[in-house]
Amino acid sequence: MAFEKESIGRRATRTFFASVTGKVLALIITTVTLIAVARLLGPSSYGVYTVAIGYSALIGAVAQFGIASYFDRNISYMSYKRDAKGMGQVIGNGYVIIIAIAIVLMSVGIALSGYLPGTLLSNSGIKQLTLILVSVDLFFTTIWGASYSALIGFGKGRNASIDLVLLGSVQLIVGVGLIYQGFGVNGAVSGILLGDMLGFLLTSYHTYSALKDHGRIMVRLPNISGVRNTLIFALPLAANNFLLNGVSNFGVLFLSAFAPAYILGNFGTALKGLAMMSVVYGTLAIVLIQSFSTIIHVKKSRDLQGVYNKTITYSLLLNLPMVAFVAVFSAPLIYLLLTSKFSLAPLYLLLIALGTSIGIMNSFTSSFFVASGKTGKLMKISLVAVLIQLFFLVVLVPAYGAVGAIVALYIIGSITTFALFARGLLVHFKIKPDYRKLLNLFVANAAMGMLLLPILMIHGYAIEIALGIAGVLLLYPPLLVLFRAIDSVVLRNVEHLVEMMPGVRHIVRQFGRYTGLFIRYFDLDGG
Repeated sequence: MAFEKESIGRRATRTFFASVTGKVLALIITTVTLIAVARLLGPSSYGVYTVAIGYSALIGAVAQFGIASYFDRNISYMSYKRDAKGMGQVIGNGYVIIIAIAIVLMSVGIALSGYLPGTLLSNSGIKQLTLILVSVDLFFTTIWGASYSALIGFGKGRNASIDLVLLGSVQLIVGVGLIYQGFGVNGAVSGILLGDMLGFLLTSYHTYSALKDHGRIMVRLPNISGVRNTLIFALPLAANNFLLNGVSNFGVLFLSAFAPAYILGNFGTALKGLAMMSVVYGTLAIVLIQSFSTIIHVKKSRDLQGVYNKTITYSLLLNLPMVAFVAVFSAPLIYLLLTSKFSLAPLYLLLIALGTSIGIMNSFTSSFFVASGKTGKLMKISLVAVLIQLFFLVVLVPAYGAVGAIVALYIIGSITTFALFARGLLVHFKIKPDYRKLLNLFVANAAMGMLLLPILMIHGYAIEIALGIAGVLLLYPPLLVLFRAIDSVVLRNVEHLVEMMPGVRHIVRQFGRYTGLFIRYFDLDGG
């Protein structure tokens, strides 16, 4: 199939919903995996598992080396231009670099595995074999992660979703099976490794198929100039990824020096809650790089402020009620799914959810900088934010343990990053966030959270959660209207974006009709 023209917004919307469908299914699988692994291992062994994942994630914080975003940004743009030669150069440059990085990271992880269990990580009780397994996994997850972004760039969200679901299924079946056989933490880690090996094979195959579907694209071996140009884009982004992802995973390892495995297990389950919340907004941030990149490249500069503010508004409309629900019902969710043995996890999850409400905006703003090619500016912003996070991490963790780590990383860190991004948008793009609209959205969700609190007095975890979901569906639309966070114009724009998604379109229309009742009652015509 040759290159085909498709509107920027429609392509991004199609890819987003295809990706989110897969990620929602993968989220269900991940949730089942979390429940099974946490229940089988218990808080202390799950704490060791958390340290293993944190070790892998710290080394792998630079894993994509900016190549995932390089693929997402440039493959989409080359498709828009119908540039087969440019597409071949992008693929060739990216894969040579990412394979080399995958080998280096695996080697570093294995080399350190013999030293850390008896020194810096001795408090956690982790073993060398566990660190070797997660180090080998780095090779496969690094490459399939880049290939996943390449598929998103090609607009192959459906293939990316299938791959994600299949690898998650393998991780669930193999990991839980090996724990039942008595392999404990190493069994859970082996499940992750085998799943990522499958992900590596599937995404590589589907990327090759996507190249064939786009016609005669010749993947070219990179020359020095091509590698240099790729690194000019990717190196600052790699540094930025290491700063942002590395500091949170360093926080896990730093906490392990002061907290017992039981605390680490509770902390780890709360972090999994954060990962689950990030499924939707993280996927949307990846997909939006395509739209932002193409709009910027075709020089529609007058549209940038409108595109940015609409993106933030629509994204928060979708994500903030999820965060508010998790914050209010953190205890019923943890106790129902993981048992009351994880008694500290609800507090940790509540604090993380509060920080995530601001972190959502930071995720999309970061995508805007990536799409514009201003990765160096992004790195400088991230460096300042990380230095502030590290300062508070060192100050707060020895005194307050896991709570101190969460405050430093997810509350102070999110607020600091948002302030720096706001200044960066104004300086580099002449964009000013619509603070009035943002405040209205946050106030509406805070009000909803307050109204949901009495449900927690019922004393039945499943009933509390069910009533909480019903409460969100009933209360959210009128509160959005009451606090002027939505109007008929916003509703029409959202409905237009999902026109070609039959199932989603039906849900959005029902939401629109219900919300429209309150818009008409309060006489809000979008002015």
